[in-house]
Amino acid sequence: MFGPPKDVEGKCNARLFLSDDYGDNNCTIMCQLEPNHFSLHKETFTRTWMVNADGQMVTSEIIITWQEDETPHHHIDDEE
Repeated sequence: MFGPPKDVEGKCNARLFLSDDYGDNNCTIMCQLEPNHFSLHKETFTRTWMVNADGQMVTSEIIITWQEDETPHHHIDDEE
């Protein structure tokens, strides 16, 4: 698919654009919580992303949570 997705009626349709950080066609997100936590994985960062109509930079706090770890050496099955 090329270009932005179409809005879905009845949904918020907010978007977060992440980019390739190492030139490998991936965007790396790493959990910042302590080892062996029981909650969802989480990364939080602040991003300055535009200048508003008043010429001021706009910043947003980004919070990403996810359930599955995709790092092979972190899977429980690998540790048994």
